[in-house]
Amino acid sequence: MAYNYRSFIILFFYVSFFQLHQAFANPGWNNQPESVYLHISKSTYLPGETIWFNIYELGNGETSIGPKITYVEVLDAHSFVIAQTKVLLDDGTGEGEFQLPVAISSGTYIVVAYTERMKSYGQESFFRKDLLIVNPSDEIMPTAEKLPKNLSVRLENYKLVADLDNRIVVQLVDEYGRGLDYQGEIIDADKQVIETFSSSAFGLGQVSFIPKLHHQYHIIVKDEQGHIFEKEMPKVESEGFLLRLYHTTSSIVLKGQYSNATTENQFSLAIYHKGEKVLEREYDTDVYASLNDSLDYAVLPEGISYVVVRNAMNDILAEHALFKTPDRNGFTVNELQDSYNRRSFIKPVFDMADTDEKTTRFSISVYRVDDLQQQDVRDIATYYYLESDLEGKIEQPLDYFNAIKGTEDFINLDNLLIFYRKDQRFNEEIMTDVIGQPATFKFTSLNDNQPIILKNAYIGLVGSSPNYYVSKTDSCGMATFDLRYIRGLQTLAIGIHGENSQIEEVSPFYKHKAYKVYPFKERALISKETLLQYYINNQLNLRFNFPDAGEVQTQMIDTRIIPFYYTPDVSYDLNKYKRFATLQETFHEYIREVMVRRSQNNFSLRILDEKANTFMGNNPLILLDGVPMTAEYFLNYDPAKIETIELITDTYIYGPNIYDGILSAKTSFLSGDYPIDAEVTLYKYNGLLNQNTFQAPSYLNEDELKSKKPDFRNQLFWSVIEGEQTKSFFSSDWSGEYIIDIQGISASGRVMSSRAVFKVKD
Repeated sequence: MAYNYRSFIILFFYVSFFQLHQAFANPGWNNQPESVYLHISKSTYLPGETIWFNIYELGNGETSIGPKITYVEVLDAHSFVIAQTKVLLDDGTGEGEFQLPVAISSGTYIVVAYTERMKSYGQESFFRKDLLIVNPSDEIMPTAEKLPKNLSVRLENYKLVADLDNRIVVQLVDEYGRGLDYQGEIIDADKQVIETFSSSAFGLGQVSFIPKLHHQYHIIVKDEQGHIFEKEMPKVESEGFLLRLYHTTSSIVLKGQYSNATTENQFSLAIYHKGEKVLEREYDTDVYASLNDSLDYAVLPEGISYVVVRNAMNDILAEHALFKTPDRNGFTVNELQDSYNRRSFIKPVFDMADTDEKTTRFSISVYRVDDLQQQDVRDIATYYYLESDLEGKIEQPLDYFNAIKGTEDFINLDNLLIFYRKDQRFNEEIMTDVIGQPATFKFTSLNDNQPIILKNAYIGLVGSSPNYYVSKTDSCGMATFDLRYIRGLQTLAIGIHGENSQIEEVSPFYKHKAYKVYPFKERALISKETLLQYYINNQLNLRFNFPDAGEVQTQMIDTRIIPFYYTPDVSYDLNKYKRFATLQETFHEYIREVMVRRSQNNFSLRILDEKANTFMGNNPLILLDGVPMTAEYFLNYDPAKIETIELITDTYIYGPNIYDGILSAKTSFLSGDYPIDAEVTLYKYNGLLNQNTFQAPSYLNEDELKSKKPDFRNQLFWSVIEGEQTKSFFSSDWSGEYIIDIQGISASGRVMSSRAVFKVKD
């Protein structure tokens, strides 16, 4: 029996994907989940506008081993889905957009983004950005459900340990999630004050005290309005290990100790950064297992790292976040004037601080800023170096990138790292990456409604670029296929050989729990004049077709989709031959590699094995525009509708299947009247997002410049660029201040960002 070399290539890729899927289905915990960042065109939107975004895969300068999917969703304040899509992340980046409904209500909305692998770590690992959507036509600006002022307490270590000096960080926030000033104290069960303290930056304050065993303690704080908040502290433990960490000018000081004498006097210390162990040390200590050490900033990577202390049994005793201020060098914006007239040509030049980074991919957003649309306090650098490795929404993250000048700055930094630390992430079992576009379907028997298990399943991509995918059902009747590069709404022919089944797609999107959502404080400060101006301008933009919505590309099938068998052995263009009334006659007259057999009124096809010079013994895999079908169905199809027939003329191994050749026929038009076997289900599948392009008016000639057509866009420009250093756009008729927001990542993984401001004159 001869085997096509392509069969082994296909078998290799099938096994590789199957193993990757199995690894994903039974995930281990990596040191840290992967991370993605979305550069979103702005933070405030009106009904009918477009949310433009570009996705960046963040890591140590290494992207994935192949293309994979990023799931992007827009959720309301109650975590209900408003819109969702799948974007191909190829070479570490991908772009897309959402068109907002015209009737969307005002409120706080959330954009989340995650990969298959990130789903295993839970929604705490997802990228998240809050957006304000303002519908000026609302009679009353509805406010999001306000959360009450909230007091939170975080221990520096896992336990409150008796007879050791424990450090605690306390935070008080208002209904907008912003820190409040307060005075606080620790009291015991007899209401005796043990320690007093006060807040510093962003409602965070720290206090240290030595608790006693069997005593209960409370935190009491009073804000500037005299409101009192109380929180019970955890139970005091008799034993435990405490790690204290201080940031200083030249180094980071570490102090650790057990509460009692112990035989555990051997410790290891490891520092992790972005999932990699960057430093490790061993210690032999005294009977009280005290640890004293320091870390020079020079040995640490930029941004957040985690120090983890383990005992001799490799149990984690303590972990702590630490921070090295990163270099913020990035882009500079040149040849930009301070102000422009309306409808002016603007062509800034973007220079990279590091001239070696010639392959930088970056995205540019140009939008108006005022009391409704504020400049974002976050960017790709704050996310990569700080927020992605901490847990919770950090107020004013850029403040921690400024030079640390004194004791108060170090205290604020320690407060941040203790309060927003992520715990228990450092089991070092490696989790395999998931590539491609995994699509999972459940197959259930029509006879007994039971899952169809351990059977070979298939999917045919129906259309002008047909393709074929295979998988195998598991013990629950689930089969996962890699449908990479399939874009837009496509028809799939799905089935299991020899089984009549019903299918159900398993949603690839995450089932979100409720997110904590704070309303935008800026929303309460919007003037009526600004709101009226946005309402009028938004109506004019919608009326005169100047929304920032993109123009849909006509290419629905990704050009990287090629037939699964690559190049056919034989191909026939039937337009070059005389047409016959039946396919049986066509094969008999022209296509010598295919023999039609008839047995007891049943027809079958056999393909000639050229190497063995004999016809193979079973029907080939037969596809009509990607629809699998039997020889009987295919031979009854109208040959006048078929344009080409392609053949693989030897035994073909594809995943778990072995075929005696392949016959793939394509029609000249997609008639949709395919003869469908009972085992085949035609299914409408939503693939990857089709890429749109940002559209904006041009005022290059005099007629365009003098046009009476109003142009009151607040989003002047959006583009994703690779390698270029300049882009041009035009100002609109709306005067005011505008910001150029540039964010990107280089081929080596270095994140960069910059902002510049200009004005449009009245």
